[in-house]
Amino acid sequence: MAGRERTGRQRCGLRAARRHRAEVPRAADLVRLITGLRPAAALTAGGIAAAFSVHAALLVRTALHVVPAGLLWFSPVRRLTAMPTPTPAKDDAR
Repeated sequence: MAGRERTGRQRCGLRAARRHRAEVPRAADLVRLITGLRPAAALTAGGIAAAFSVHAALLVRTALHVVPAGLLWFSPVRRLTAMPTPTPAKDDAR
């Protein structure tokens, strides 16, 4: 398979895959976002601990961990029973 030429269908599939990849955030972007927010989270937690107590900072952290679960619980994601299939782009439907 190393020396074979790709057919038109395979080339279209690669283009569609590249176009789909551009729409989905890459893992590196998510890691950069998370690591970029760590200093702000540390400063906020330190401020809460200094103003109130370490126990209060831990309670705030625990409460904030419940928020994403609540958002998912009340979102349409909970009603999904199977993975949705991507719809083909206009130029792929030939």
